[in-house]
Amino acid sequence: MAEKSTIVFIDDEERIVRSLAMMFKSSYRVIATTNPREVLDVVKRERVHVVVSDQRMPEVAGVDLLREVRALSPLTMRVLLTGYSDLASIVGSINDGEIFRFVSKPWDPTEFRNTVDQASAIANELIEQSRAPVAVSRDTEVPAADLLVIDDSEEVFRMIEQSLGKRHKVHWAATLDHAFELIEREKIGVVVSDVKLGGADITLALKTLKRHAPHLVTVVLAWFHDTKQLIELINQAQIYRFLPKPIRPNMLEMAVDAAFARYRVLSASPVMAKAHAVEAAPEPVVNNSFSSKVVSFFQRLKERARA
Repeated sequence: MAEKSTIVFIDDEERIVRSLAMMFKSSYRVIATTNPREVLDVVKRERVHVVVSDQRMPEVAGVDLLREVRALSPLTMRVLLTGYSDLASIVGSINDGEIFRFVSKPWDPTEFRNTVDQASAIANELIEQSRAPVAVSRDTEVPAADLLVIDDSEEVFRMIEQSLGKRHKVHWAATLDHAFELIEREKIGVVVSDVKLGGADITLALKTLKRHAPHLVTVVLAWFHDTKQLIELINQAQIYRFLPKPIRPNMLEMAVDAAFARYRVLSASPVMAKAHAVEAAPEPVVNNSFSSKVVSFFQRLKERARA
């Protein structure tokens, strides 16, 4: 019989950790605790496949705990569980903890179980691959790739080009049509994008792009105060970094350099790409020009791949 995966649950409420232990103990080896230090001790001494942490705890924020888990055990999948909306912590979960999924309380039991099952399966593949690792460095033979900026502000593009143009070829798309044209024509590895273009929401395009091109790495750069939308971008687009406007060049440079390093890893390792698999999103209702363009574009990509 195969050994059960180890799942660690932490919440500051005893009733919640007891409930989670009961929910998952038949399928997994479960460690459920209210003590953040115990989580780190377990991760240090043994293989943990998934850590599911509450965000709001008296001793430490969940995103801070998961950042430490990531440092100790990069192959452990991390899920953040929260019952309140806090934009700062959500941004931290992207930029620091690289969270696999963000689950809101009260959770849907079926969806929550599916999330944990998927995280566990990916962790097992990552662990198996680590036994025969693929070395990925700045010199790894991965095809060179360019940076695509999707923003309707030429000023934003010029600022990014000035900051990064010496290290990367930078393309600019001020429309979704042009963005699709560049993605089809050029070798794009990293996308820096706003969530609005010409006043229209383009998050559907970002979600669909990641689903069909998992090796692409997306940095969102936006005036952003919509917590629900940001959670969806974590779960359904697996955005790699979120940076608020106005642009801070040093933060942008670090984020894009890290994104290209991640692109090389994902391109060299299909298993690592699975760790950034997106949550299934409802099929969009095609009722506006942006939705139509997104659906049409990816239909063309599928047809070209089959040809």
